Amino acid sequence: MSSRNNILKAIAAARYPAVSRQAYSGSISEETNALAAFVDACQRNGSEIVSVEDRNHAMAYFQVQPDTEALLLESRLGVAENGAIWLDEASLPGRDAPFACLHLFAVLSARDIVASMHDAYARLQMWYNGPDFPGFGVFIAGPSKTADIEQTLVMGAQGAKKQTILLIST
Repeated sequence: MSSRNNILKAIAAARYPAVSRQAYSGSISEETNALAAFVDACQRNGSEIVSVEDRNHAMAYFQVQPDTEALLLESRLGVAENGAIWLDEASLPGRDAPFACLHLFAVLSARDIVASMHDAYARLQMWYNGPDFPGFGVFIAGPSKTADIEQTLVMGAQGAKKQTILLIST
């Protein structure tokens, strides 16, 4: 028997102990704590947060921005632990849209912020259980960043250079 076959036979015969999945015990439980944690995470990941009263004020804020290659989208979900926003295909003009613009603006209601990615996936599963799944969705946590070249931080290498979240507080 060849060495290759011996290795494959040993792998097939190996029995690994079962690993139990640890339950998540998130530390963010109250809505006000989730909101504060979301704002903090967004600022750490390079996003700008602008508080607006409603969608009309968000649109007015967007319209006075000088960016010609800006995109305004609506997010249905924000995650406090990492400052990510969820965008699904129904809210996008194209799958590449949030990555092809220079400045991404996202309208998000404070009541749509959840504490953790576990909570976010539970909500997504509830929303998209069945025929309503949009087919594509993405979490985006701040503007595009990379530090591959000489460990120098470069913004906008693979997507938007700037991200602004227009946060509806009511």
